Amino acid sequence: MKLSGCLCAAIFIVAPLFGCGGGGSGAPAVPPTPPAPPTVMPAPPAVMPKAPLPSSERAAQAPLFDSGGSLHIGLVDAPPSARLQKTGERNGVEVSQGPVRDGSGAADVLEYLRPATVHPEVTGLATFPRPPTVRVVEGTSGKYTGYAVRAVQIINAALPHDARIAFGDAPAPDPVDVADVPRGSIHIEFIPQAQWPGEADLGRRAVGHTQSRIIYTPRAQRNEVVDADASHILIDSGEVRHFSEEKTVYVIVHELLHALGFSGHTDPARFPDATLNPNVPRNLPPFLLSLIDRDALLAAYERFRPGALPEEITAGNLGPWDETSLHVRGDLEIPGGAVSFGAAVRNGLAQPWASGPEPPRELAQNPELSGSAAWSGALLGMTPSGQAVVGDAGLTVNLDDLDGQLDFTDMQFDDGGMWRDGDLGYSVEVRGNVFTRSGGDAGEVTGAFFGSRHEGMGGVLERSDLSAGFGGKR
Repeated sequence: MKLSGCLCAAIFIVAPLFGCGGGGSGAPAVPPTPPAPPTVMPAPPAVMPKAPLPSSERAAQAPLFDSGGSLHIGLVDAPPSARLQKTGERNGVEVSQGPVRDGSGAADVLEYLRPATVHPEVTGLATFPRPPTVRVVEGTSGKYTGYAVRAVQIINAALPHDARIAFGDAPAPDPVDVADVPRGSIHIEFIPQAQWPGEADLGRRAVGHTQSRIIYTPRAQRNEVVDADASHILIDSGEVRHFSEEKTVYVIVHELLHALGFSGHTDPARFPDATLNPNVPRNLPPFLLSLIDRDALLAAYERFRPGALPEEITAGNLGPWDETSLHVRGDLEIPGGAVSFGAAVRNGLAQPWASGPEPPRELAQNPELSGSAAWSGALLGMTPSGQAVVGDAGLTVNLDDLDGQLDFTDMQFDDGGMWRDGDLGYSVEVRGNVFTRSGGDAGEVTGAFFGSRHEGMGGVLERSDLSAGFGGKR
């Protein structure tokens, strides 16, 4: 198809600003200045910390959430144990399995998607034909780069494996506007709103703004979208400096949804919890990306073509759509809590998860551990076709250099038969209380240590043919 033009579409997010303050009279009391403490030189660390992972590698990891003393990896809520059927034990792990109705209905997904196909100047679903690459603009601080990486992790956890977006390690040149962004790219820039190109006065307090370049073909009655070409995301650095990390990441996730083809906002009356609603809520969703947004992303990038017209956003084109996920879950007790993990599959997307109590210190600072430490347990996963896979899991870490080996063995389908050749092996690196793949078989590993003395470990394995949670204890 001949591409005869491109369009720059502007999308806005409006955030109410909340603050607190107080007043009083009189001068504040000034306590006497205490004597300066003697200078004490800190002891050198017993283990040199690992160098940070490049942004591109961090963006490929599963998102990790820290909430009230517990760590959770992935976007799947742990299914209630009472709604699953106990199916046995695997290497000390109690295993359960069953269906849970925890997804969005087809009618809601279609209602979410249809407005995204109607713009003032063009008509059609403006999704990318191939996974775009996200880059932050040169001069972006390490803190804000990290926030952008987390936002990409969250988005990717909801996308089909072959549609996941990349993150570029090299910063992008400062663009004047979206016309300067290369095709297939999304650039993120943190600058005060007054410096936004062509948007110095929006007439409202906006914390984020996305300009999208769209390829379209003129028709007799309307300009029809071919696909998304590029996007320029602007985040008001003057506003987000007052935000928490979670709130800032939420804003970036919202803007990434716009960049990925959802040009308008959702109706808060119809979708009260949607991340694509026009205002930043007081209470953020647990994973910063609501269920309806996640299901709409899957449908947009798995079931509909780029440029799909409003009349094509139908139940027939959506195809079979299930609100019920098939879950497999594992649980093992450790002192002071439990490690839980598993995977769920729904509408062809298998998603893993793991959770457990957060340690009070990093693994290298645990005085009870030296030499090497080992954890053993199980792996529980799902294939995209909904077949459950079970296996043994073992992790050994050298405390002298924080390198380790993670092995999954005797992997079988739960109804019999070996999964592939039955084994997977990964070398891993530990940073703080998190470990990631540094070599070995194909796949991405995101793991963490759990418990007051690192008695437990767990994490997720993500491959195109298997998504699995795993866990074990010392």
